[in-house]
Amino acid sequence: MSKVDSKKQEDQKSVSSEMALKELKNFLKKHKSKEFRRGQLTDDKIREDYVDVLEAIEDGLLVFDDKLHPTYTLEHPLYENSDNPDLVVKQVNFRSRVKAADKTLIMDGLDFEKQRGTYVVKLLSYITKLSITDIKQLENEDFVILNQLCSVF
Repeated sequence: MSKVDSKKQEDQKSVSSEMALKELKNFLKKHKSKEFRRGQLTDDKIREDYVDVLEAIEDGLLVFDDKLHPTYTLEHPLYENSDNPDLVVKQVNFRSRVKAADKTLIMDGLDFEKQRGTYVVKLLSYITKLSITDIKQLENEDFVILNQLCSVF
């Protein structure tokens, strides 16, 4: 990428990289306070593990309210070409917390060693309040961002 292309891309960002990192750190501190206390979540580790989430924040697709509840605007809305506009899904809201018992119930009946993919889809469905069918319809970019963000819970 040339310097001009890089500069254009930087100019199109809604949020600076530094501000995106700060917002994500605040969210992670809320949900992963032990890891922060232990020094396991450094800036470099966050940049590496949540690269797509950071880019979504920079692009203005992922925002946090004053209580750090995320809302994600899909890059590729679901059912956009539907005749029924009520079916179109443009934004994803997340549950504010997921209890350990919820994760256990989601895993119920699954052989985790053989069905990790099914577990991920069911967990994403639960956290995002989207149906499993909706999760399967997500474009790769949206799926990756939601998966990275949901790994926090």
